[in-house]
Amino acid sequence: MTELDVIGRVYREPITRSKTPNGDDCIIPGETLAGMILGKARGSYQRAAARTLIETGYIIGYKAGGDVLKGKARKYTGRYGASLRNFAYRVQDALPGRYQLEYDRVGPKGAWGFRLTDEV
Repeated sequence: MTELDVIGRVYREPITRSKTPNGDDCIIPGETLAGMILGKARGSYQRAAARTLIETGYIIGYKAGGDVLKGKARKYTGRYGASLRNFAYRVQDALPGRYQLEYDRVGPKGAWGFRLTDEV
């Protein structure tokens, strides 16, 4: 399948518009785009972040895996942050056409994270 075929499939599928807790627009991807995002995840933490992005349209940085890091994992917060950034870079490189993964304030009280958008 060529890149143009993938772009065509992505644009034919309906997308759902949503809002981040901060009030910015984001989108919930269709099936093909969701599969592309999930395919870029490596490891359980990134798969959890990918599922969050697919379900909500955004990822809050400190809760990317679904909840705040607890226990021994808190010692490795910097590594989890680097893992999330690497995942986001791979997703951004794979997104077709006008779709973008933006780093912005997305969470309540201005927490930083990523949101999926189709703004030009």
